Amino acid sequence: MARIEDSKGRDDDNSGYTRLLGLPELGQLLSRIHATVIRNGNELESVLAQRCPYRSAGLADLLQGALRLLEQPIEVFFGEALHVGPADHQITADVVILSHEEHRVRAIEIKEGDLFDTKKADGELGSLRPLATLLGQRLGYRPSYHLCCFNQEDKAISVRGLKGRFDEDQVMTGRELCALLGVDYDAVRREREDDVRANFEYLTGELAGIPQIRDAVSRKMGVARAEGDWF
Repeated sequence: MARIEDSKGRDDDNSGYTRLLGLPELGQLLSRIHATVIRNGNELESVLAQRCPYRSAGLADLLQGALRLLEQPIEVFFGEALHVGPADHQITADVVILSHEEHRVRAIEIKEGDLFDTKKADGELGSLRPLATLLGQRLGYRPSYHLCCFNQEDKAISVRGLKGRFDEDQVMTGRELCALLGVDYDAVRREREDDVRANFEYLTGELAGIPQIRDAVSRKMGVARAEGDWF
């Protein structure tokens, strides 16, 4: 999990958050939070790549015949771009898994969330499907494509969030992905939970350091006590 304290948002007073709330310090903090949320997906991919014992490199060269398939039963490629289609369009899948014993190739996109607008869902499908097809044709392997909603255990929710563009066989949970990668899912979740706690402590500390926030919270607490709503 990415940490707010390591993220850099807008450091001027013209962000949308500052215009919305009128406090430059708060606007800058929220901008950093926004940047951290964006970073999370890349951070997750990096964590998985570092822990994966099957990690390999050079997928494009392999498809062109420059490299021979290795003897190990599984090879995993992270974030490698391939040229796909007559327009030589370049597509990057977060993960490509080659299962040599099964003669199967999986192209997988990893997402933190599970809710997408129609355009985004169509875009994910439009990238993954031709990439999986290309990989299958070049390798002579059975292709499939999947979208992994890492933090969602219920596939039906993921299917709904993807506007039905993917069926349940094409969506994947974080636990399923980690099993394919040879990664300890629970260890990844524990590491990320440590970052969640760090983010909470950092956020509350930063908020407490903004005088207008302290004053507003103090007033709200005083009103709650006066009305008997404070416990």
